[in-house]
Amino acid sequence: MTELSESSSTQPAIFDTNAIPLGERSWHAILQHVIEVGDEAETSYLEIKSALDIKGNRGAAHTNKRAVAKIAKFLLGAANRSPKDAARHFQGHAVLVIGAEKGQALGVPRGIELHDLENALRPYLGPKFPNFELGRITLGDEREVLLIIAPPPKDGEQIYPCCKNYQPEERRDNLRDGAIYVRGSSSTREARHEEVLALVERSRGRKKPPIDLEVSLDGPIYRVGEIDDTLNRLYDQEEQHFNERIAEQYRRENNTVSRFPFMQPLPFAKPITGNEMEEALRVWKDARPEHISTGRQHLLGVSLDFSRIQVVSHGKFIAKPQLSVHFYGCEILEWNDPDNADLEKLVEPVIHKTDAFGYRIDTGSLSINIPHREPTFGNDPDKAWMAFDTESFRPNTPWHSGSKECILVARDISSEHIEATWTLTEDGNDEVVTGGFTIKTKPPVSASDLVLHNFLERNFT
Repeated sequence: MTELSESSSTQPAIFDTNAIPLGERSWHAILQHVIEVGDEAETSYLEIKSALDIKGNRGAAHTNKRAVAKIAKFLLGAANRSPKDAARHFQGHAVLVIGAEKGQALGVPRGIELHDLENALRPYLGPKFPNFELGRITLGDEREVLLIIAPPPKDGEQIYPCCKNYQPEERRDNLRDGAIYVRGSSSTREARHEEVLALVERSRGRKKPPIDLEVSLDGPIYRVGEIDDTLNRLYDQEEQHFNERIAEQYRRENNTVSRFPFMQPLPFAKPITGNEMEEALRVWKDARPEHISTGRQHLLGVSLDFSRIQVVSHGKFIAKPQLSVHFYGCEILEWNDPDNADLEKLVEPVIHKTDAFGYRIDTGSLSINIPHREPTFGNDPDKAWMAFDTESFRPNTPWHSGSKECILVARDISSEHIEATWTLTEDGNDEVVTGGFTIKTKPPVSASDLVLHNFLERNFT
């Protein structure tokens, strides 16, 4: 029991519908929300009664039938909600606030006890109705705000019909024996046929067997050292060689002009000049970081074996699963066939070689696009990730990720083990399943050795 202080009534409430509405702090937040917005606060999980004297005229042990009927109607409607919809707010609970409205909390007379209220409600609710909570916010010696807190509904739970008639003279707020009441967006009413059918399905619902998933990596995680140093050396060599070509071109031009001034290039054959070569080198140097990044992808892509994800679902069919796997301290790259190893893709030339007609043809970029389901993947600052969307995981049958193979490389060459976590969701299932595993990395290799074996030696064999 708690007093409503003057300061608490003037401070704006922090109204969090993700919290369980139990305890004084939550009750005050709900009350403040009601005072601030009034009837607009009414939802499928919150109902407001500004004045509802539960006590009867014959003392605290007796109850007002009209008030009891209104509370019974709210509780019946709350108990017949969809578990999935109810779980979005108050973690499935529903709350009836009695004694407050927009701008004020006048309360109701104090003195009603929980067991007296339960006894009065039982004829309407029936013997198997779930227990509810009664919260109190004291306003003074004689008045209080009451909060009736209904528990979350559950799959497999029975339908709760009204078990007793209530017919007041004004024929408002009546209850009908056998009627099924549900919560609408802001009120409680009799269920429509589709809502009754949904409740029948809820009552039939059985807890699905738990998902027992084994996720592993089919393939290696590499450790590669000196990648940036190796690529920078290669680019330095390319720049040095091209500077030598520029010097040679200037010597050739000077000799031609001084010795054979009458000789001019034919219109269809325009050799590149020294000035043009210097401009090409400048552009190339500006793009060097981008070229190195591309070369790094090509080097690792054609030099390392790919890895795939393997999944085994033990004893359960999983329909349209979505699986994401995170590898901490890793980066992920796209695998490339080793036969596609190309020095010009490893180290971008300042000027590409051309065919006899002056055109550059990149046959390695030609491919036939065949539609198929593929994983997506990417890199975050601290981890690499893969995401998969497939038709199903069949029981006890290994499943492998799609045809788009990926390479995993540890970011720290000293990492002997990599931790991985995964998250699974299934179509038509609200359960989120998580797990993890550990992968032992391959022994370290040098990037210069990869260049030697996959690019230089290959070109001379």
